[in-house]
Amino acid sequence: MAAIGIVLVMTGAVQWQQLDNIWPDMRSAAHYLVARVQPGDKLLINDSWPYTMYLYTGGRIEKPQDVIDIYSREEAGIGLCDYNWFVASDYTPRWPQEILDDLTRCGTFQPVFSVTSTVSLLNFSFDYVVAPVEIVVWQKGLQGAQNARY
Repeated sequence: MAAIGIVLVMTGAVQWQQLDNIWPDMRSAAHYLVARVQPGDKLLINDSWPYTMYLYTGGRIEKPQDVIDIYSREEAGIGLCDYNWFVASDYTPRWPQEILDDLTRCGTFQPVFSVTSTVSLLNFSFDYVVAPVEIVVWQKGLQGAQNARY
C-alpha cells in the first residue's frame, strides 16, 4: 500500500512540474511594460491577463479593462494605429496575420523588447514536448527604441 502511495505521489509530482510549464513565462515582458507604460497609455495584448495583473498592481493602469485583448478588441472601438503598446505572443490565442500586417502598415510601431520562453505540451503520442514561445512588445513611436533588446 505504501508503494502505491509513493508511485502516485511521484506521478503527481511529475505531472505538477510539467503542468506548471504549460504557460509561457511572461514576467520579463510584463516587467518591461510596467517600467515604461504611462497611465492613460492604450495597450493591445493578445494574452492579456498575466500582463494586466502586473500593470494594475504596478499602478500603470486604472482598471483591468484598460488592457484590451484579442477578444475585446472589436468592442473597444479603438483603431489599431491608436494604441501605444502592442504585444504579440506566439501562444494561444495568436493574433491573426491580418492584424500583424495592419500593425506594420501603421508605420508607427517599433519592436522594443523580445523574449523567448518555453512551454511543455502533451503531444498526440502523450509525450511531453518543449516548444519555444516568442513574445514581442511593440511601442508606438520611436521613444523606447534605445532600450530595445529586440
